[in-house]
Amino acid sequence: MTGHHTNLYTGTGDLFRISVDASVNLFVRAGVPKEKIVIGAAFYSRMWKDVPNVNRGLHQMSPGPGGYGPDFTALTAEYIGRNGFVRYWDDEAKAPYLFDGQTFISYDDETSVRCKCEYVKAQELAGVMFWEYGCDRTHQLLDALHQGLAKP
Repeated sequence: MTGHHTNLYTGTGDLFRISVDASVNLFVRAGVPKEKIVIGAAFYSRMWKDVPNVNRGLHQMSPGPGGYGPDFTALTAEYIGRNGFVRYWDDEAKAPYLFDGQTFISYDDETSVRCKCEYVKAQELAGVMFWEYGCDRTHQLLDALHQGLAKP
């Protein structure tokens, strides 16, 4: 089933109910101090092919599991707003995704990274880590992290 790769919140229709917020809450309930929790951002994507053209591909069954997709550098050069791919924003999950009518790609972008930074500050968490530095040669995600976590 297609879904968000690195969503901040669990959106309606997400059968797996997995998100950054859900994970943070599990750790806190287990006794992990908030100031020791670091959340993640992805500089790479997850991709599903042969996805039904329903609900812009979100939460749809595909013939195979989602696999590693293009890194953010490739996404900006070849996918986001290009080659038939349209960027959509799930405001409930605070996550972007791409769909071209048959291929679904879930990823982090500057907007979702900024949302994660705001979350880290509001929850008083330790910070944000990312995987992996070489996947964003545009430095757009790194800049969003830097700006989002900067002290006012």
